[in-house]
Amino acid sequence: MSVGGACYYVCFKYDYLKFHHVFIISTKGEVADCIRQFLKELKTAGHVTKVLLSDGGKEFNCEAVQKELEEHSITHRLTMPYTPEQNGAAEQETHTTVESSHSLLHSGGLPKEQWAEACNTVVYILNRTGPTPVEGKTPLELSTGSYATLSHLRVFGTECYVHIPKQKRHKWDQKGKLGRLVGYMGEKDGYQIWISNEKKMVLSHDVLFKLEVVGNLHSSITKTESMCPTLHVTPSQEIQVLRNHKSDDENNASTSGGSTASTSGGSNDSNSEKYVQDRKSVREKKQPNWITSGEFVCLADDSQGDYCPSPICMPS
Repeated sequence: MSVGGACYYVCFKYDYLKFHHVFIISTKGEVADCIRQFLKELKTAGHVTKVLLSDGGKEFNCEAVQKELEEHSITHRLTMPYTPEQNGAAEQETHTTVESSHSLLHSGGLPKEQWAEACNTVVYILNRTGPTPVEGKTPLELSTGSYATLSHLRVFGTECYVHIPKQKRHKWDQKGKLGRLVGYMGEKDGYQIWISNEKKMVLSHDVLFKLEVVGNLHSSITKTESMCPTLHVTPSQEIQVLRNHKSDDENNASTSGGSTASTSGGSNDSNSEKYVQDRKSVREKKQPNWITSGEFVCLADDSQGDYCPSPICMPS
């Protein structure tokens, strides 16, 4: 049961527009009223409904629903018993809504009683980001003609502060309450905030959000060069070894073992420096047999949860 006392939800999807509309209901007998409201909204937007496809449940195959469909000249098609694949679009939509709502609740750390708000949020986002037959158009744009904005979206369950209007507080009372984001109201009209301390829902436009944390987890995974340095393999070529003897000690040590020239004419050349010639290695640098082009080395530590892929740069 939800916070508002609802136990069921029914979701309608316009097949061509891919537009969704979800209704949170307490009993299955309210389905007829939901169909009436959904058809009115489509008619106001200028769309015509010709066929309603549903399963053979009693909430759809009843006198109230049939009467409502006859008034709008809509054909009602029923799937065969125990054959949900005949209404695959609706079944897939139900699976997506339920699984996404489940993820929102657990990632946001909210109780299961918030399932209705999670379902509304999922449908709200799908209508503004889902695919449609028209490239570059969202379901909301095809249905209402208005452009979908995403700048006001926040992570579900983010902590925030809701402003308390001056009409509801005294002079020295606090001006805000701590709550959690659980839904939206229209296009930038406002937010639905759950005040856990008071166990009630608040609608407000003046909301200050805290830093958003995805998944409500603080990951310790970092990617730095010191943790996982990239291994570079040099091309197969001669490696030049340059030895520069700059210090006096190295120079004296190198010249003491060699032949030192001194003349009897009184000219002392003992202090003259003599450098060792640069030597080259003629050994060919070969790659190991286990390295292949495009191979990656992945380091993972199960105990710490660290992961850092390091590409091996191969010569072209």
